[in-house]
Amino acid sequence: MVIEDPDRERCLKELADIQSAGMELAESPLLTSIPNYRDLFFGTVDASRLIGFNNELESLVTEMANSRDRVELDMLNGFPVMPCHGVQAPFAKEWANRTVGIVFPIGLLFVLRAWLFSRKLQRQMIKATQVASNLIDYMNNKHI
Repeated sequence: MVIEDPDRERCLKELADIQSAGMELAESPLLTSIPNYRDLFFGTVDASRLIGFNNELESLVTEMANSRDRVELDMLNGFPVMPCHGVQAPFAKEWANRTVGIVFPIGLLFVLRAWLFSRKLQRQMIKATQVASNLIDYMNNKHI
């Protein structure tokens, strides 16, 4: 049931923003390098750009889900679900992160986990930019 058709011009602009931001994030040190042990357990890992990207993508998908075009809806299903918090500290409590960081062998396992999440997020960023590009091409060529 379509409640309100999405604003095509605004959606195209947001898709272009998602495409460019996704490529920047895919090449950022947060996703391309091994996480810093000290920052992961004793400092902070700034994932605000990543979380903002994910929120922007979710709001766009929510708006475009009201489209009547089945191809667009099918293409929207190609956007990945991104677990953004996997690159941050493993626990919400600061004392728990510090305890795990002090116990070096266990801390290495969590660094490995964060690095694997960052690699997965990098692949998902690239996939999101490809889906956005394909959706932009489809939406531009559909109305010609």
